[in-house]
Amino acid sequence: IGERMTKSLSSTEDLIKYMKSQGIKFQVFNEEDTKNFLEECTYYKKVSSYKKNFLTIKVGEEKLYADLDFAYLKEISSIDADLRSIILTISLNIEHAVKVTIINKCLEHGFNGFDIVEKFFEKYPQVKDNILKYMHNSYCEDIIYKHRNRMPIWVVVETISFGDLCLLYKFMVDNNYFGDKKKAEIRDSVGILYSVHNIRNAAAHNHCLLRDLRYSDAVSDVVHMISRYVSDVPDISNDQRKKALKTKFYYDFTCLLYSIDYFMKSQKMKDKAKNSLNVFMKETAVRHKEYFTKCIPIKNAYTFFRKILDKYS
Repeated sequence: IGERMTKSLSSTEDLIKYMKSQGIKFQVFNEEDTKNFLEECTYYKKVSSYKKNFLTIKVGEEKLYADLDFAYLKEISSIDADLRSIILTISLNIEHAVKVTIINKCLEHGFNGFDIVEKFFEKYPQVKDNILKYMHNSYCEDIIYKHRNRMPIWVVVETISFGDLCLLYKFMVDNNYFGDKKKAEIRDSVGILYSVHNIRNAAAHNHCLLRDLRYSDAVSDVVHMISRYVSDVPDISNDQRKKALKTKFYYDFTCLLYSIDYFMKSQKMKDKAKNSLNVFMKETAVRHKEYFTKCIPIKNAYTFFRKILDKYS
């Protein structure tokens, strides 16, 4: 079955047989319900990606999952979907807050809103091209068309993509529009915003955020502000902090949490973001906590972020 699966699409029945050959059980969620779930709600590759979080044991020449029921995979996929929705909402609000900060800095210091854009487009001409692409097929087409020859900063922030907004933010930091770029907080905020952009894109494209919560060395550059943010949380050891922040999901999600207080100025917006996260942690994520009593990666991730939220909420 495994060899056939690599060459062509398999039937739902074959996929269930394949999972059983890997040691996956169908006791909590039976085979008929699994068949309906895979045919109506999702597809095998997506839900099976969460297997990496579970322990395997060697049986003869094979590696089999030691304690994994399909219900556990189904539950993680549901938790992940809820988390992606929360991340999208929070990241959109962070994006808006960054735009507000850029406009306010220009007003506060009397910067010319046209000159900044001209210098920005001179350094990054592709950003102007990206904006002009939407001149005839977006909800901003009228404002883009009107200012197509010379754009002020308030038009740019209204029409720019999140990725290009990160580039604009970096440009303004590099040119000291936000203050001394040598200050660690200002310098680190650029990398933090890019991490928010990364996890926002992953959520927007329905990528499986929780597919592999095992510690890794995927993150090579942990900024000082994020390391300090976690260091101030009680009961997170230095060893756990270092391992966690080297792991991509841990790092990007921590950057998102930090950004709520760093970029958002509205207390109402901050409270709403933190409340949605607390409801998720205290209700959604533990809805079937009995499924994960032996799953160390999931337990570690839950404990890590629960401590951060308890500290900063």
